[in-house]
Parts: sequence; C-alpha cells; structure tokens
Amino acid sequence: MGKVCHLFLTREKAYFLHNLLSGEGIQCVAQFHRETLFDDYRISSQNEDCIAFAIDISLLQRAVRSSVSICSAEFRKLLVIGEKAVAPSEDRNLSAQTRSERAISRGDAQSVQVSVKHFSKSLQCHLAKPDCAFYGIAPQGACLTVIFQFFIPGTRQTDKSISLHCRLPVLEPGT
Repeated sequence: MGKVCHLFLTREKAYFLHNLLSGEGIQCVAQFHRETLFDDYRISSQNEDCIAFAIDISLLQRAVRSSVSICSAEFRKLLVIGEKAVAPSEDRNLSAQTRSERAISRGDAQSVQVSVKHFSKSLQCHLAKPDCAFYGIAPQGACLTVIFQFFIPGTRQTDKSISLHCRLPVLEPGT
C-alpha cells in the first residue's frame, strides 16, 4: 500500500481502496457493511449517494492502533478452524513438528515462510476483531492467504456482512 488509501462510502458499505491513482488497477483492501462500523449512518450526495475521499495511511494506522487498544482486541486468541485429518497409525505417537515434516516429505502438506512483522502490520491495519481464520497456500507457494471470519454476536453463524482477508508474501528461502 502507498502512503494514501481511499475510503469509498455507499448507502450500504464502506470500502478501503488502494492503487486508485496508479495504472495497476483498483484493489479493495476491506469492505464492511454499515452496521459493522456505525451505530447511526446516513449518507447523501449528488453522486448516487456515494462519497470517496483520501486518507493518510499513517494517520489511519495511529487511529486504528488507539482504537484497537481501547477495544482490547487480542489477535493471539484467534481460533483457527480447519479440517482435521486422521493421522496415519505410524504417526500418532509423534510430535506435531515431526508429523508435519513427514506430511511435507510425503507431499501431503506444504510449508512456506512469511514475515510475522508483515502479518502483524496487516492485522493492525484493520479495526475488526475476527472470530476465526482460515489459512491457505496459493499454487506454487506464491503467498499465504488468511481469510478472517466473523460470527453474528451470540451465535456461531457466519456474519456475511464483513469480508476481510490478507495475502502475505512468501519469503525466499534463507531470508
């Protein structure tokens, strides 16, 4: 992301956009339904009730950091959900690390390295507190994709009004 992103507000959603002015095309970093961010939200404009404006990333990051600390968001407690495979009988008494190494050597799993610093910065850029996350490695190990999932408060039902994911670049071996 550059030093500036754009906030695009519509009647129903708020979008954080970047690369708006470059030739690479617009990319949506996150989108939120209005109820997710605002208690009371009304918008009116002569442009089909849409408003867009630029936001300085450093100021946005400072605001989000202060709000995250106020809300006590603890990403370390994030629940990771995935399918559990039954371990082969010869692997059942082994450590998790040894089982992972064997699965990688058999071709049943893949491992990549990403920057934890980059990951924590990605989380700090968003005001949301996810309930769980899914992780996946892109084809040929291009990047690690993390998809955050949110539940409707008081339930285990997915709140489809929030969409948030990040792609973490894979580090070259030895870096």
